[in-house]
Amino acid sequence: MSIIAYKNNISNPVNFLDIVEKSTYINGMYIYIVQSKDGNIIAYSIDPKDNLSLEDLQNNTIEKLDKTCIIELDTLLNRLDTWTKKIVINVTPIIIPPLSESTIKLINQKNWEYISKIKDIVEKHKNLNISLHSTNRLLIDYMINQIKSFKIGWEIAPNDLTYITTDYYVLSSEMLNEEIILQQLNLGKEIMVKVVDGNDLMLVFEFFHKNSNANRDIIFNKTTFVCSYPEMFYELFKKNTRYY
Repeated sequence: MSIIAYKNNISNPVNFLDIVEKSTYINGMYIYIVQSKDGNIIAYSIDPKDNLSLEDLQNNTIEKLDKTCIIELDTLLNRLDTWTKKIVINVTPIIIPPLSESTIKLINQKNWEYISKIKDIVEKHKNLNISLHSTNRLLIDYMINQIKSFKIGWEIAPNDLTYITTDYYVLSSEMLNEEIILQQLNLGKEIMVKVVDGNDLMLVFEFFHKNSNANRDIIFNKTTFVCSYPEMFYELFKKNTRYY
């Protein structure tokens, strides 16, 4: 088992880095990135009380954005240049024109250029343990095509019964399924499970503790848990001697 800290709204990007860097039980960080209006690739965290939306990030230049909720991806990776922990990057889809026969070429071009910019940044940091994924299949295809130095994954939406081949898969806690996860682990795929709130924590605990068996022990030990509250997750499972 490994624990990845999920960037929540409690701390700004700099404080978040400090917390993850100093922790002995956190094995890495999970961040979101998107492109600003002036073409900068930024890692972000949106606090609901700030009335800031994802569209605001994409429709404004970096100079006009609140620096407490963003940091340029290149700046972030430069700071982490000697890191050995995981850096898991969720590539947020960019705003595109409405899909039509006349806009397909433009949409493809914008997405290709978006991934090209990300590639130029991450490939300057080949020494880092970076993984990149998205919920958007076109972006995943473009990442697989362009980015060869790092693992590429897919964050699967609940009830999505389709399948694409990637290096790893990101699941919500409600998607925990013993048979499917074991199958993917046996194929050499990495599994990440997002534990964002109290309900997720309850679902994960019930899956592994209340209904425990040998297969679920294997899953637990091989799964990466992406946690908004990593300390709470760690302390909860630390008390369970089956896993420590």
